[in-house]
Amino acid sequence: MDVCGETTVVGLFKSSFKQGHHYDFLITNDCGKILHYMTADQKVMFAGNGTTPFKAKLYDINLNCDNNGVLNAYTPKPADSSDSKFDY
Repeated sequence: MDVCGETTVVGLFKSSFKQGHHYDFLITNDCGKILHYMTADQKVMFAGNGTTPFKAKLYDINLNCDNNGVLNAYTPKPADSSDSKFDY
């Protein structure tokens, strides 16, 4: 996050995507609660079973380590991790 509050997200996925499936790009807390939905922001282009490089500026995400920041978004995990609705 820069001094103006803009966060630049960059990436590339080499593999593990199945062609023809829909994928969402999310920032979640420890229990899978969605903190930010980034799919539209990223404009990810798929290539084979991976992606082309992507870069996006996010203007509405707080990376600060305060009560509103995603870097401080901790919630205790369930005792049995199989209770999670996401496979990590």
